[in-house]
Amino acid sequence: MNNESNTTYDVFISYRRSGGFEMAKLVSDALCKRGFKVFLDVEALRSGAFNTQLYNIIDSAQNFILILSPDSLERCVNEGDWVREEILRARQKDKNIVPVMLRGFSFPAQMPPGLDGLQFYNGINPSPEYFDAAMDKLAKMLKSSQDSGAEKKSPAKVIKGVVLVNGKPVEDQIIHAEKSNVEIKTNSRSLTVLFPKEVLVTTNSGNITIYAESASIEIKSNSSNISIFGDGLSVSVLSNNCNLHIYGDYSNVTVQNNSSNLYILGLHTDVNLMAGKAAVYGDYGVVNAFDGAQAEVAGEYKEVNNL
Repeated sequence: MNNESNTTYDVFISYRRSGGFEMAKLVSDALCKRGFKVFLDVEALRSGAFNTQLYNIIDSAQNFILILSPDSLERCVNEGDWVREEILRARQKDKNIVPVMLRGFSFPAQMPPGLDGLQFYNGINPSPEYFDAAMDKLAKMLKSSQDSGAEKKSPAKVIKGVVLVNGKPVEDQIIHAEKSNVEIKTNSRSLTVLFPKEVLVTTNSGNITIYAESASIEIKSNSSNISIFGDGLSVSVLSNNCNLHIYGDYSNVTVQNNSSNLYILGLHTDVNLMAGKAAVYGDYGVVNAFDGAQAEVAGEYKEVNNL
């Protein structure tokens, strides 16, 4: 966090871990692709006492995006609540606050102390069907430290790789799969896949982000960055040689070989590690480490077997 606090950002994203993390990451990726410098606190995951170094990061950013998932403001009645502290700081420093209201969210009839008027800020209500359009609108609502509010131009589309959806080639950087089968034969670009039924990654040397629910994901070879978000997932990894992060509850993860950074976070998530090392965090579930594989495990009621 020390290095982060010395960096200037265009956007700070505030979110509630429960119900808001997936959208926060999706919004962060979309804005980064549109040229904004975004801070999203992934590592801390809003646990423990409030980290006052975040004040410096909020102060450095002109824009404050607030992800509002269902019931996300309920705990803001408590002093010291992470989201409450971030909102109060942004209002104190007169930041450009833009709420992103998710499906199922509604403002409480009695707003928490210090948050009165938040419901009158201009914001957006993104939907999976029109997500790109929502992100374009969001980008226009943001201020930029580089051009004093002028609209950011999206980078030119660069096609690097072969991606199929239900057997048909696609060239989009954000793929709205909607319960379809996605095959990523080769990839060397930034790619986001939304809500697929199945994903097969044959070779990856770029950046892939996958958001899914009750999906099957197979990774044959990864030499760059893959992040997976969702619940009820079945993830199979043949070979990982770079950064692989999996966030999901009630999931099953099997790793044949890992020689780099593998991070798995989720409740009631079972992990089978055949070779290499992995960090596994979350309560409940079973972790099986085979033949010298090493699992760093943190969480309550977790069964760990060294086989």
